[in-house]
Amino acid sequence: MEPIITIIPVKNFESSKLRLAHLFSEAERKNLSYFMLMDVINALKEIQYIIKIVITTPMEDIPGLSNCLNKKIKILCDPINDLNGAIAEAINFCKYNHFNNSMFLIMPSDIPMVRSTDIIDLINNKLNSEAQITLVPSNRNDGTNSILFDSSIKLKTYFGPNSFDKHKKIYEKKYKISVFNSYRIGFDVDYEEDLKILYNYIQVENTFTLKYLKTLNIFNK
Repeated sequence: MEPIITIIPVKNFESSKLRLAHLFSEAERKNLSYFMLMDVINALKEIQYIIKIVITTPMEDIPGLSNCLNKKIKILCDPINDLNGAIAEAINFCKYNHFNNSMFLIMPSDIPMVRSTDIIDLINNKLNSEAQITLVPSNRNDGTNSILFDSSIKLKTYFGPNSFDKHKKIYEKKYKISVFNSYRIGFDVDYEEDLKILYNYIQVENTFTLKYLKTLNIFNK
């Protein structure tokens, strides 16, 4: 198994989850974003061949994250606040720092259902299909919720509206790709209906995100 570098782009918590502003205060949205990130990090940390987790963010500091920092986790500050540009810089950082023989996994910070077993299944799908790039669509089939690719590829990302179709059409012209559907990796938290699904999903009972949602008691008011 090749070692894997994971890149997690994290937007400024102050501007995250604005579609949920009718339910949460700004402070609550910040906390929700933080706890979802922690759930993603915890899933990744359980996989031994993920040797580095690189978080790229416009925030100079992520409050609370210092408690879990170790040699495996690196934070890159991206003051430009451009998602695709930040990912490109993170990839270049990893290659410059001698991680050329690794696969790269780009994964969002707001998929709190994800488990290490889901990520292992994604990796196995890529290896079994002998694909150079494996894409995971969002459950709504509009966004891209993960990209796993060979480090030899000079990958450019196109995150934004309808990014899955855009990625698929562009990449399949030059590379062998595979598509891996995963409910938990593909599950975004964007709307109130997503929170209700998450809140009632048995397998997330022990996650930071669900524990935090229970303290807010938003579905019992």
